[in-house]
Amino acid sequence: MTRMGKEYRGTHSQTRTGKNCVHWKKLLIGKKIENIFGEQVIRGDYSFIGRPQHLYEIVSNQDLNYCRNPTSAEEPWCFVSELYDEWEFCNIPFCPGRKEPVECKLTKEGWEYAGFKNVDARGRKCQPWLTSDPKRFQVLNFLALPDQLMDYSNNYCRNPFTVGTSNTLADFLEMSKANDLWCFTEKGSGFGWGQCTVPYCHEAYERSALEGKPAQGYPECLQTKMGKEYVGTTRKTVTGKPCLRWDAVPYGKLDDFDPKISYDDHFRFGNAASHQDFCRNPTLKNQPWCFVGDPKIKWEFCDISMCPNYPSEFTPVHEQMFYLLVMGHAKVGKEQNPNRHIDKTECKWTHKGEEYAGTLNVTASGRPCLPWSDSGLLERFWPRFPEDVRSENHNFCRNPTGGKDMAYCFVDFGEKETCDIPFCPFHFLY
Repeated sequence: MTRMGKEYRGTHSQTRTGKNCVHWKKLLIGKKIENIFGEQVIRGDYSFIGRPQHLYEIVSNQDLNYCRNPTSAEEPWCFVSELYDEWEFCNIPFCPGRKEPVECKLTKEGWEYAGFKNVDARGRKCQPWLTSDPKRFQVLNFLALPDQLMDYSNNYCRNPFTVGTSNTLADFLEMSKANDLWCFTEKGSGFGWGQCTVPYCHEAYERSALEGKPAQGYPECLQTKMGKEYVGTTRKTVTGKPCLRWDAVPYGKLDDFDPKISYDDHFRFGNAASHQDFCRNPTLKNQPWCFVGDPKIKWEFCDISMCPNYPSEFTPVHEQMFYLLVMGHAKVGKEQNPNRHIDKTECKWTHKGEEYAGTLNVTASGRPCLPWSDSGLLERFWPRFPEDVRSENHNFCRNPTGGKDMAYCFVDFGEKETCDIPFCPFHFLY
């Protein structure tokens, strides 16, 4: 979205010269990272060196070995040596057809959000981040800002906050629990603040679909007949009856809900309300369904088509996204599609990837996954898998527990590792 690319959250992990990036979080082990960053990365602004906790906070939130810009370098980069004495820039192209940052976020923290919202959830006007008062600089982690340039007019919702400096102000302890987008609402040197309401990108899609702009194909189609992975917005049954909200629980837990598991834990994210009145399959029915208003029948199946091969025909946007995500570069001239495609199941719709229903079975480090039957999680979390995992007993990357993890798998007894799964193209945003 921007030349500096501090908002970039893609999965590119090679530099311009083709070298592989090394894992960010290994940098936290036994190293004084303020020295490494000061000597190896940024030549010019050393203002962060005196507060190494800001660097630790930033690095601990980086994903795997993906190209990122946790400092204020010219563009995304990564380390290419496990000694962390060599680094290189990455070649990340601009998003096709996009003139401005998107008004949604991918992660809870929203560090990647570079949009222009400047009022808090209560409608109060946000105040500029920069002031002449040094007190604010003691509690803000400006490395977390995705903006390419900062001036005294910038008052957009951001999350330049680090837990490491919160102890100086009681109000900021409360903010640390939220760890979300926010802004100052009090002029001058005051610390009055408000949390901002910025939707996740998948929520932005839902709103767009309900306004009459649903996507063609994924996510408005089934990847499996049972459709436990379905994340679309159909909300009518096969007979045209409107669906009821899941959190209304109009008839209690039906017989096929597990009595040992809470109602909410049958749904992705452990939250029935987040699925509104969309067709879903939180149990093991033959296909997605929903509750209806007729108490005699209580529920009905929904009529949702199976997904075609994706993309069945490349649109210009799909083609650009194909090259960016699969080939790792923008399309050059008349370069031809080499008959490869992004299978819709081999990407994720949310940062945590609870809906991922693909077949990747190795971790980001290349270790093979163990069957989920060895995990000890099936008794409690089987409804959160996008298939009947107890019958299939596969070893594909999943995230049934939610939490802060991305999709993962177990590689040894009690040991799990994250899997490298890219985001699906949010083509509705373009």
